[in-house]
Amino acid sequence: PEVLDGAFFGIFDADADLLHISLCESVPPVVVTQRLGQASFGTARFVWRSAVRLSRVLAGWLLEQKDLPPSRPLRAVELGSGTGICAAAFALTAKTRGLPCEVLATDLPQAIPLLQDTMQRNQLDGVMRVAALDWYAVLEQATLQHDAAAGLAGPAGCDEDDVMNASTLVRDASWTQLVAADLVLAADVTFSETHRRPLLQLV
Repeated sequence: PEVLDGAFFGIFDADADLLHISLCESVPPVVVTQRLGQASFGTARFVWRSAVRLSRVLAGWLLEQKDLPPSRPLRAVELGSGTGICAAAFALTAKTRGLPCEVLATDLPQAIPLLQDTMQRNQLDGVMRVAALDWYAVLEQATLQHDAAAGLAGPAGCDEDDVMNASTLVRDASWTQLVAADLVLAADVTFSETHRRPLLQLV
């Protein structure tokens, strides 16, 4: 894969809203829209240099595999997807190669419009899906469900409805596909020490 000059970190292009990012010669560029002036999207509104690098590594890896396709679709989940460039690069490369795959791009609910836009711009319906996945909520509810199943007392104020909500959340597609994933992708998913432990627990 093409190697970026300079550091792995930082914003890939801080000036352009619409980016066509090359992966490799045999795969079309990934088209991604940044929301440079919309702070409500937080860090998800940018394409990060590390995400571009990972996208190119993924494309190169997929093209080099000799023992694919497998007997079932290859499953990949991206955490903290932001604009969804890595998930889109994986899905686009697999689609170009004719490799059956299921790619799920996840992030907080406010980032979902970015992911949907990337999926649509790259015509990845049927190959790529998007879903909200809050690491803290999943871990909290999974713990609640586990404790309830073990007959342990839950937090103060916990009732049967809470346990039912936990069961529903843990069965949610974003969670179940993460558990069943062959590959879990992530690039610059957090800049906060606070979020590192939940991320590692989730994986």
